[in-house]
Amino acid sequence: MTRWNKRLWLLARRLFKGDRFSVHGVEIIVPGTIDPEIRYRLARQRRYEEPEARFIGKYLRPDVHVVELGGSIGVMSALIRKRIGRTSRHVIVEANPVLAKVCERNANLGADPGSVCVVVAAIDYSGKPEVYFDPGHNAHTGHVAASGICVSTTTLAHVVAGLPDGPRVLVCDIEGAELDLVAAEAHNLWQFETIILETHPQRYAQGHKSLEDLVLMLKNQSFVPEDIADDVIVFTRRVA
Repeated sequence: MTRWNKRLWLLARRLFKGDRFSVHGVEIIVPGTIDPEIRYRLARQRRYEEPEARFIGKYLRPDVHVVELGGSIGVMSALIRKRIGRTSRHVIVEANPVLAKVCERNANLGADPGSVCVVVAAIDYSGKPEVYFDPGHNAHTGHVAASGICVSTTTLAHVVAGLPDGPRVLVCDIEGAELDLVAAEAHNLWQFETIILETHPQRYAQGHKSLEDLVLMLKNQSFVPEDIADDVIVFTRRVA
């Protein structure tokens, strides 16, 4: 089906079903402002971030608080909420302000008031208060770049400071910035019992060599690779 035909099909679907989509067992809202290729994929129930969704279902439970880096349109955010229950704290970082609004709406579906916090910022360790962010050609390709929209920066340390006591899980999909995060935040990662990490070796300067270094850094912090599918790796922390 051509791109134009997909748009027409989506327009017809919208007349009957609005902006509601069902994916991975959760109902979400994705407005027409979002890339039509993604909306078409959701409408046709095609594969959508299946490894990450499967690991969220396997490793999250109702008593954990979650930090999610890279919320996108909030599909994983809604699935996280389904797993952790109404009251657990869920802090989401999303740099694209357009996506952040969509993500916040979906993250709050089934959540008690105040249990969701969306931070509109980029994870960055340059020390700059603001950086340029390239939104990319769809909701899954945005990244810090030399040009683009100007966004505020934040770090994992700052985000974690807003979490209550209790077990914590980190879900991370930040298009290559995870390499800097792991290198800079070793002293904070111990606070998480599980890390669900989507890696992007194609964005790393040394490709899979950098990925090996990332895994080694996490092993040095007592995290063991527990599960892997495609580029998504689950690390669990071993307690001595």
